[in-house]
Amino acid sequence: MTMEVNGKAILQALASDPSSFAMTQTAINEIAASLILSKLREKNLNLAALRSIAEALSDQDFRFLIGSMSAKDAKTLAKLDEKHPEYKNADEHWHRIQIIKLAQGEIEPTVNAVKPARATKSPAVSKAPATPKPPKIGKIMDSEVPKAAARGRAKKAKG
Repeated sequence: MTMEVNGKAILQALASDPSSFAMTQTAINEIAASLILSKLREKNLNLAALRSIAEALSDQDFRFLIGSMSAKDAKTLAKLDEKHPEYKNADEHWHRIQIIKLAQGEIEPTVNAVKPARATKSPAVSKAPATPKPPKIGKIMDSEVPKAAARGRAKKAKG
């Protein structure tokens, strides 16, 4: 026959009278934090569960626990809003703030990220054929190119 303990009753007894047990308040706090953090690290944790945990705890305790998570755990939990454009490149502070905002219902997860618009090429505008510009004074005209080249070769041959 398997026996089970009533964990809830034991934890309530510890919390209500820690002096009766050989535990310090610090140890009780560590156990409680460990339980909540292990729940927050679950892979199948969804937004409803996150909000339920946040609602059950005081705002201060919830923020403390989110702040005590490792950067990796915070990024993993922030995957609840992984479609947010800033998610991939954000630092751990952004991830923690995002978790708190999601948990408190201040924001909803991003459905479709709006990517910055790329610079698109403007469609080619048909232009009228350019009118030839009059030659500038001092420039050799196309019709004079062979003559000028010949004069240059003649000067080199003489020199």
